[in-house]
Amino acid sequence: MSEITSTLATAPLAQVETPLLAVALAQGPALPASLAELDRAAGGGLARAIASGDFKGKRDDSLLLYPSGGKAQRILLVGVGKSGEVTRSSIRRAAAVAAKRARALGATQLAFAVAPEARNNLAAKDLGQVIVEGAGQGAWTFTELKAAPDDPKPDVETVAIVCDPKEATQVAAGQKVGDGIAADHRLARYLQMQSGNVCTPSYLADRAQHFPSQMSGGQQQRVAVARALVNRPSILLADEPTGNLDSRTSVEIMEIFQSLNDKGLTIVLVTHEHDISQFAKRVLVFRDGKIRRDDPVVHRPKATEVLKTLPTLED
Repeated sequence: MSEITSTLATAPLAQVETPLLAVALAQGPALPASLAELDRAAGGGLARAIASGDFKGKRDDSLLLYPSGGKAQRILLVGVGKSGEVTRSSIRRAAAVAAKRARALGATQLAFAVAPEARNNLAAKDLGQVIVEGAGQGAWTFTELKAAPDDPKPDVETVAIVCDPKEATQVAAGQKVGDGIAADHRLARYLQMQSGNVCTPSYLADRAQHFPSQMSGGQQQRVAVARALVNRPSILLADEPTGNLDSRTSVEIMEIFQSLNDKGLTIVLVTHEHDISQFAKRVLVFRDGKIRRDDPVVHRPKATEVLKTLPTLED
């Protein structure tokens, strides 16, 4: 499980020595005054990128620059949207974008700064916290159960929070909180991906280390259901989930859906199979684009009980 540590850097931006310096900027037509010194050290590339429209500062907008001077090997501009609408989430998201880009570039170290004009009066403690949180989320990757890529990238090991020396104490206080939250986030995501763990649905535990090509149609369908549940949706849309499955596997899928529905999840299932529709609580019949019937299912079968009457694949 990859980890990332955080540090503080109180030097002026132009003096920060790092493989990648990420700067969060608000949307605007001109270079913020606070970045004038960094721009001069970098050979004017920041001002040109903004003036030309190559970087607009919109949310998730990013631009990688290779400066002709200064201590940073590369500078990444990351947009946070309109300055008056910047929130903690905006900065957290920008830090995640920067860390993800750092990993793609193979940079093990990242320095992150927020232009004062883009802070929208956010407290220094809040900045320290959300920068670490975002960097941890963006740099995280799960590789334990995956085939090694042809061009493996090193983990992002360190994020340095660039701040004003006068705010270092408050930033450090937020940094400490962010470190804890980022560590919990990494652990939760790691456990979620492990086979046989309580975070893994029991119906996937024995297949969690297999690749899609090694799984049956029913097992692949179960994976699709599990993926759809990751963000705890309030409604699940299933389009012909049993269309290519045998009878027993189809009922097994319906057993999962009934269990989820009993726990409060709303499921909208599209099917052409009458027997499958009877596992629902309500059936709407469409024909020629119009609802022809809307009936409750009076004698709804329980998939768990139906499975007891069906032969297994071994039979």
